[in-house]
Amino acid sequence: MVFSFEFSLQQRVREECRQMPLKSGVTYWSFKFTPLRREECLKLNINPRCVEDIDDCRNDPCLNKGTCIDQVNGFHCRCLFGFAGPRCENVSCISLLAGSANFLGNLSYFLEPAVGNNSRWLLCYRASTHGWAVASFHSRCDHLNHTVTIIKNDQYVFGGYTDIPWDSTTGPATTSNAFIFSLRNKEELHPFKSMVLVSAYAIYRDSNRGPTFGNGWDIYISNNANSNNNSYADFASDGYYETPKGVQDLTTILAGSLYFSPDDWEVFYLG
Repeated sequence: MVFSFEFSLQQRVREECRQMPLKSGVTYWSFKFTPLRREECLKLNINPRCVEDIDDCRNDPCLNKGTCIDQVNGFHCRCLFGFAGPRCENVSCISLLAGSANFLGNLSYFLEPAVGNNSRWLLCYRASTHGWAVASFHSRCDHLNHTVTIIKNDQYVFGGYTDIPWDSTTGPATTSNAFIFSLRNKEELHPFKSMVLVSAYAIYRDSNRGPTFGNGWDIYISNNANSNNNSYADFASDGYYETPKGVQDLTTILAGSLYFSPDDWEVFYLG
């Protein structure tokens, strides 16, 4: 007696799994396998050597330089900052980082521990679009959790992330998840991420200030920053944020100088 089970599958059966010659008086079970993966073989107590795993990432299904992660019966696309969707096909924001895959990739990597690897970011404010008065920033971005501030000064690009919202009260706010990042800096160090060390002073809220990190300030954006030189980045000098290895001058590493007037700055929130 022979029982035959045929599955419509796609993987090849190795030679060792083919049906053996029939013998008289013996009951045979004949299976034809195509695509049981290793995990499925183990569940069914089938020798995993008998099946061949298919790499679902072999055709690069992820768009916009997303990273494909092979999974059982499918794949997952890890999208760069600014892109979303099953295949990273949707543009969720246009950023100062547009056109630089390295910047986008590094920022996505920095954000992943906080928000996951397939997050959708939406623009709430850009100085060159919505006006340089910080009142515009507060009216558009206050009370939004998970925000990323990106600042460009000359060729230098830096900013910060916080999971707690900005608002128009005055004083420090607490979180242990905030960080400052540099994507291009004066000393040409590799992009780095600096976690908050003193959580009680992770950010500073003030209706007359733009995004402000630390209590010293590690990063501070002034009102109408395009028309004055009052913004500054006194990074990690007071110990509120980690000091990256190899930094020679904490007062110039981020923006190129202690005081600066940014070319532009923008804030995104997690959609």
